[in-house]
Amino acid sequence: MRFQKLIANILLDVLVVGMVLGSFSHASAAGKFSDISQSAWYYEPVSTLTGAGVISGYTDGTFRPGNYTTTGEAIKLVMSAGGYNVPMQTGTHWASGYLSYAGEQNFVDQSITNPDLPITRAATAKLMVSALKLGQSNMVSPFSDTSDPYVVSLYAAGIAAGSYEQGQLVFRPDAPITRAEVCSLLFRIYTKDKLHYGSYYLDYHENLPVNTYRADAFTMRDGFMRYNERETTIGIDVSYYQGSIDWQQVKNAGIDFAILRLGYRGYSAGTLVEDERFREYIAGASAVGIDVGIYFFSQAINVQEAQEEAYFVLDRLGDYMVRYPVMFDWEIIGNKPARTDGLSTQTLTACAKTFCDIIANAGYTPGIYFTKYLGYVSYDLSQLSDYDFWFAEYSKAPSFYYNFDMWQYSDTASIPGIKGRVDMDICFKQY
Repeated sequence: MRFQKLIANILLDVLVVGMVLGSFSHASAAGKFSDISQSAWYYEPVSTLTGAGVISGYTDGTFRPGNYTTTGEAIKLVMSAGGYNVPMQTGTHWASGYLSYAGEQNFVDQSITNPDLPITRAATAKLMVSALKLGQSNMVSPFSDTSDPYVVSLYAAGIAAGSYEQGQLVFRPDAPITRAEVCSLLFRIYTKDKLHYGSYYLDYHENLPVNTYRADAFTMRDGFMRYNERETTIGIDVSYYQGSIDWQQVKNAGIDFAILRLGYRGYSAGTLVEDERFREYIAGASAVGIDVGIYFFSQAINVQEAQEEAYFVLDRLGDYMVRYPVMFDWEIIGNKPARTDGLSTQTLTACAKTFCDIIANAGYTPGIYFTKYLGYVSYDLSQLSDYDFWFAEYSKAPSFYYNFDMWQYSDTASIPGIKGRVDMDICFKQY
């Protein structure tokens, strides 16, 4: 079960849940809460859910991880996580509506009548399994102190782990559950079906094919990356930084294709500039039989600028023969202030789509260049599945979860005919 949202507004001084969409990363709980250190076992759950805006602490800057969670707090948290719309009862306890509903639905035992009492670990298991529809398991209990079916089901789902005491796994079903423990369970539920990248937990893009390249099939041979499972081509990508190029030497070295920078948009003023060696490069590569593709270094901040960039590219391509894709290469500047700082995923994705659609309508193959961070966090690749993907990762084998058509595997290669370093690429697709 995938929880796309966690929605709740628990009163001050209790766990507070806010809307979470798509993906989230963790902030530093050690920096946010004065009573949490990085060595605490609950540090990652609290940090992750805090960074997502899922939970918050007390108004004095503490989280109080050892405090017990009341029955009312736990029920409202889980009800909200499950998307239940339970009206508050006026004139009674703030949690009475939640408690009544949970009892009627058999999410908690009807004998529980006081929402201010700490909820037990067993009661929390029943609440979560029932309300969140995690499904009951028939497995034999791994715990020495309980065979409660809800506790066992929570364990089977990979959510409840228990602890070892005197060599035996125990759950302590009748003990109250702390804020840290609730946080840990919630964290495991929310991240159970997420793609984990660094400090990010992301929804899977079910419309994208996954990476099926075998890591052990990549080998360096004759100075180039090879993939033993299928026919590939070897290429470079260059801009005016490579200076004068002897394209015949490049061809003789075994290079099949070259992705040429046609131009760029400045990251400060936003001016469009043609690469000063583009025409020289495309003429030289084509003359010796090296197939070419194009990339444009974008710093678009809206779809109008992306549209402008696409037409800038098409205007300069003219009658040149371009067999490989025309790539949208938007990158984070990072080390200097840039006009693109803080661009949203929605806007960047729309920019890429606008650029690629115009390129495709002109009869070329469009594509998008990205690193792991850009592919996982900056773009919504699920909206860009119609275009080719050019992935950059400098390693012995690519580790991106989704499929891609071209891999930039090095930025420090040396090729005859080019002075200095050059980027190297392997292409898995025949154009």
